Amino acid sequence: MMTKDQEEVVAINRAAGLALTNRDRVIHLTDFVDSDGDRCSEADAVAAVGFDDEDRWWSIDLTEFSEEEAKH
Repeated sequence: MMTKDQEEVVAINRAAGLALTNRDRVIHLTDFVDSDGDRCSEADAVAAVGFDDEDRWWSIDLTEFSEEEAKH
């Protein structure tokens, strides 16, 4: 359960290797992980690891996000 002040990832761009939080913080994704816990391509990943501009590390469950095409 998320509390009012808790920061969370709200968007992922696998191809660009970026995630965005509800506080507009950018997370730079460094590794993608498959269901066996092995490094993999972004297309096969179920989780990702990355860092933000304050050098905090994030682990992200990618199964919580759906794929959508960007609207221009």
